[in-house]
Amino acid sequence: MNGVAYASSGNGAIYALRPSNGSVLWRQPINASANGAPLVDNGIVYIIAESTDVGPGSIYALRASDGAQLWRYNSSDYLSALTIANGIAYVTTYDVSQNGSIIALRANNGAQLWHDTTRGSSANAPIVDNGIIYISANANNGPNAVYALQASDGAQLWRYSTKNYVYMLTVANGMIGVFSDQGLAALQANNGHPLWSDALAGNFGPSAQLINGVLYFTTTKVSLAASAVSTNRNPLSQMGAIGNMSRDVLPMTFMGQTMPIKEGLSSVYAVRVSDGAVLWHYQMSKEYGNNWANWLSLANGTVYIGTYVNQDISYIYALRSSDGSLLWRQATNQGMVANAFVANGVIYLASYVNNSTVYAGSGAVYALLASDGARLWYHPINWVVNNPPILLGTTLYVTTAADDVYAFRASNGSQLWHIYMNAQ
Repeated sequence: MNGVAYASSGNGAIYALRPSNGSVLWRQPINASANGAPLVDNGIVYIIAESTDVGPGSIYALRASDGAQLWRYNSSDYLSALTIANGIAYVTTYDVSQNGSIIALRANNGAQLWHDTTRGSSANAPIVDNGIIYISANANNGPNAVYALQASDGAQLWRYSTKNYVYMLTVANGMIGVFSDQGLAALQANNGHPLWSDALAGNFGPSAQLINGVLYFTTTKVSLAASAVSTNRNPLSQMGAIGNMSRDVLPMTFMGQTMPIKEGLSSVYAVRVSDGAVLWHYQMSKEYGNNWANWLSLANGTVYIGTYVNQDISYIYALRSSDGSLLWRQATNQGMVANAFVANGVIYLASYVNNSTVYAGSGAVYALLASDGARLWYHPINWVVNNPPILLGTTLYVTTAADDVYAFRASNGSQLWHIYMNAQ
């Protein structure tokens, strides 16, 4: 942004880097590990930092030009997601008892404007649209709900409840798309009344996209093991690649919840949002008991999906968006694809293999032709790459779990520079 890249690290610091060569423009220490990428708005860099995965947490607001701390908001709870809109920072939280809340702060000074309590934690960031905030909240024992709050004061306008999990997909054209234990549904945005519903089986996957009145998304039918391990923290956090995969495919997994995951098989749907009609449905092939979809992207009339089978096999599928027919399928041989995007007729993606934990392992960056999946270039990396690459101009930027930042020439994959942030 404005010739500067902002990055967070696990060593308790935020960095501003010059994208052309990776030089550090400024470094600002924070008191805990950053939770996600920095959010930049109106000359201010916002970042959530957590001491543990159950809190306490803080929001830092730093001046983008020099990293000076403008304000800091502290909470005894875990801060899960942050949205900035119209000069207000909205943050969702939850505590060890799964009591959730949403807090509104003045974005320029951190002053609290209002606070509202929800039952359960929110799996996605608040969506602000036309003066209304929409959030979903889930708890182990339910009930779970989508809330609509007045953005100015947090007053509840309506609530839509489900028995088990609920996940908010999109807000557009006066409609809210939600996926729950009851399937896919469309709600009227101003009052929460159901417009239509589809009883689709499976758990909703990541990266739903609404294009020309059609919602494209993935679901995964999960087979459960005979026994399960209960834990006081997210049990998926130490399950390696399949655990990372499951946190994306099963966004409704919370602290203390038993999650006996064994196998998963994904499908892709195209649904017309005006009436809920399923235009087409494509099921991935079952290989070695698994085929988990973990990202989806649309470009030039084609739906691209990445799937995970095991540590040795992942696939990229290309489907015709009009009818779901298979155009091509390409295997990747470096573990699970973390995420990907399509630009200028090229698919850029990062993949990784875990060595028993979330952060230890190795990764790679690929560029494939979008027309047929042929590999253009490939570059191995010595650490886990679990974030999608970023393309700025002709340069592709990649971060690793070890706080490395790489810059590659997008045309051929040659490395331009590499910085290890913990050494700065």
